[in-house]
This record gives sequence, structure tokens and C-alpha cells, in this order.
Amino acid sequence: MPIEKGNFVEIAYTGKLKEDGPVFDTTHADIAKEANIHDEQTSYGPVIICVGERQIVEGVDDALVGREAGNFEMDIAPEKAFGRKDPSQIQMIPTQKFAQQKVKPFPGLQLNVDGRRGTVKIVTGGRILVDFNHPLAGKAVHYEISVKRIVHGTQEQVEAVLKMFRLPGEVAIEEKKATITLPQALPEQDSTPICETIKRLVKLDDVVFAVKS
Repeated sequence: MPIEKGNFVEIAYTGKLKEDGPVFDTTHADIAKEANIHDEQTSYGPVIICVGERQIVEGVDDALVGREAGNFEMDIAPEKAFGRKDPSQIQMIPTQKFAQQKVKPFPGLQLNVDGRRGTVKIVTGGRILVDFNHPLAGKAVHYEISVKRIVHGTQEQVEAVLKMFRLPGEVAIEEKKATITLPQALPEQDSTPICETIKRLVKLDDVVFAVKS
């Protein structure tokens, strides 16, 4: 059965730079360890995504449409991966700004500046050159993808969306309604858009949050 936009699918993948081949992302723990990018806080294994929602790089997301379960590889140009490098996102920042935050910048350091994540490129006397482009901007990449299955179960789909929002919750489904029990209440400004996203993606009539007693 070919995958359609809006389907939930379970996939495993490994992303490498096309130029020299180092792995930058993978769902496989053994590959992450071999590439020295393993993170103890990350839960490795196949992931469930909703096709067309850009939960993975655009080139892979687009390539899933029309495919069936199985393995494939693909090269992706920068504009369909992490974007082309934008010169306007490379900026000089006064050293004083880092001193106020007690940060000693050096080339290669990744940090947050006014809510934006950047990479220090050059350290000079009074100013620091920071690149706010994605670290892989301008790079062509190569992906190895394994499509495990199309996910049809409503509960599994809702759980996948919750995982996208990094929300730990217990899901109960009754006809076209989902009740999600959380450890603690969410502010309305957070819960409302999450409910609307779940209803749209999973095609439910109602989604409500409850708090575990």
C-alpha cells in the first residue's frame, strides 16, 4: 500500500553528509556510538512521523509519498535539507554581550544569543563573528531510510503526536475522542494548539486533557 501525505509511518534512518560521510543523525544506537554522536538522553529506535508535516527533513518527507515498506537511499540538495547558507545570518556580536553572560567564546562553540542558536566562527578583539544558520546549512546530505509500516491505530497515532511535543501522557480512545492524562496540567495557551494539532492529524472530533490523580 503506497504511502500518502497525512499517513503516519514508522521509519528508521541515518543521515550523513554527502561530501565526506560523517553521520549527523540516526535512529540506530550502534551507529550513533560508532559515529561518536550517541546521547544518553536520546531514546533510539524507529520513530513514527506524519508524512507531510516536516517532522523530518523536507527531502525525505517528500520522498516518502508513494513508497511502500522497504529500504531506500537518497541524496538531498541543501535547499531540501537544512537550507542554503544565508549571509545575513552571519553577524558580528560585541564581546561585552558574552561577558555579561559569563561566556568565553571560542571558534566552534554553539550558544544561544537572544533566543537564537548560533556557532562562533571567529573571535577578535572586541567582536565575535557568530553564524546563526543551521550548522548543516549549505550541505548536501545522504539518507538511508527504512520504512517499517504505515501506522493505522488511532492510539498509536496520538501517542506519536504527543512524543513530537515531548509530552508524557496516557492515551484513551473512545470512538472519535481522545482523552490524554498528564502528570500535571498544561496552561491553556499550550494545550489548545496541541489539541487542535492532534485533531487535525489524527482526524478526531475531540481531544481533552486530564490530570493524573
